[in-house]
Amino acid sequence: MDFDEDFKPILNKTAEKYRAKIQSVIKYCDLCQSFDGSEVLWLWGQKLELEELLFKYKIPEKYIDDIVPHLFCGGCHNPSLDRCSYVSEEDIYDVDIRKNLKEIDKKFKKEIDDFTTLITEYPSLALSHRFGRRIYKTITTSKLPTCNINGTWYRCRKKVEDKNFTSNDILAPQTGISSLGRFNHSGQSLLYIAEYEEVAYKEVMDDAVGQVLMQEIRIDKHENVLDLTSEWNNFHRDNNPIIVALLVNKLVDQKVVFKESKWKPEYFIPTLISDCARKSGYQGIKYKSTKSYECNVVLFDKSSKNIIPQGEPFLYSNKDIKENSFSSEVDF
Repeated sequence: MDFDEDFKPILNKTAEKYRAKIQSVIKYCDLCQSFDGSEVLWLWGQKLELEELLFKYKIPEKYIDDIVPHLFCGGCHNPSLDRCSYVSEEDIYDVDIRKNLKEIDKKFKKEIDDFTTLITEYPSLALSHRFGRRIYKTITTSKLPTCNINGTWYRCRKKVEDKNFTSNDILAPQTGISSLGRFNHSGQSLLYIAEYEEVAYKEVMDDAVGQVLMQEIRIDKHENVLDLTSEWNNFHRDNNPIIVALLVNKLVDQKVVFKESKWKPEYFIPTLISDCARKSGYQGIKYKSTKSYECNVVLFDKSSKNIIPQGEPFLYSNKDIKENSFSSEVDF
């Protein structure tokens, strides 16, 4: 039931205190959940009626009728709650994750700040700093999440008038040609690929409008790829704290501030990670795109027989992009 703001009951100080108390624990409602047709699949928190939650937190009955019209879902901001509405509190697992992330961030925050300041000024001296050595030791000696890369992936280049690109032209450039990328040094040749055509397009074109030559690539089981794509619900307490600190502080997928500049300190930590990963025998890195909610992969061995171009490059433009959510730099 929706209540017009002008007709919601006025709360005295005591009622407002109880309202704030119960509002702080309403994290999800049925609209936050998944659906199978018209059936609600309750995934977030323990399902209970708002009436039960009010009782659990000992909200006096005499205040409930006045408080309920002021309540809303903390997740989706649904204002249509009544005593019989199904809601849930924050999952205990989420609470533990949040606590763990705060502890890790607090522990390494000053180290990370000092480290980023150092390598911005002296990029080659990363291992002279304690946190740089932590990164090196973590990647070269710890058991970290890995994945296998299979199936269809994409890569593209901007269309150049009067030039016909072949599949070999679209794949990784020869050593000495490429500019600095997120995981490669200037001139170093690695193969960046995207899960979807539209993501590959955005990586190359950013917000520009135009045509590219898109290459479909089949990957036949590229194993032992370092997975740096952890989502919120994958930050377990047994995750490596250094990797968690890097991800929480967005040091792997940090956006470049000055895109046209050749000076990109945002890439210094990812290239350190890449060097450590290559030395340790990883075959690549899977990471979150800065242009979408999807993932990209950089493969270290561009000449692997498991990387198979499918046909010839085809024209692709922004008109081909489906309605996907993109955030609004180029690794490819």
